Amino acid sequence: MDFFKEFPDFLSKAEPMLTACFGADWEKRLEVKEVQTNFVHLMFLFNYYKRVYHTFFSTEDQSGTNHSGPIIGATKEENFPPHLQFGWMLFLSLRMRALSRFPDLVSCTNALLSVIISMIIHMPISLRKFLLDDATLFGIRSNEGG
Repeated sequence: MDFFKEFPDFLSKAEPMLTACFGADWEKRLEVKEVQTNFVHLMFLFNYYKRVYHTFFSTEDQSGTNHSGPIIGATKEENFPPHLQFGWMLFLSLRMRALSRFPDLVSCTNALLSVIISMIIHMPISLRKFLLDDATLFGIRSNEGG
C-alpha cells in the first residue's frame, strides 16, 4: 500500500527517464494505471475474503490445534490459517486462468464467491463455525419458490 501511495510522486520525478526509455506513451506501454487499479481491487477482495473466512471458519479444530502460519509472500508477521491461504491461492489461480482477459472487479468478485462457496461445501467439519442447514446464514427456499 505504501508503494502505491508514493507512486504518483515517483512517476512525476521519473517521467523524463521513463519517456527516454519507453517513449512518450510509456504510461500506456507499462500499464501503470491498470497495475495500480488491479492492486487496489485485489486488496479490497482479500480483505472481504478474510472477513468472510473468519465468519464461517475457525482457525482451531476440535482438538484445539491452531492451524495458522505466515501467508505465502507476506511481509508482515501476520498469521493465516492454511485453509485461508488455500482459498486465496485458488482464487488467484482461477483469476489468472479463467479471467485473464477480463479481470474486472465484478468478475473477480463472482470468482471469489465461487471459491468461498466451494470452501463452505468442502471444508472439514471440525473447522466450520456453522451448520449447512442454518437458515440464518443460508436462506432456505420455500416450496412456493420464495
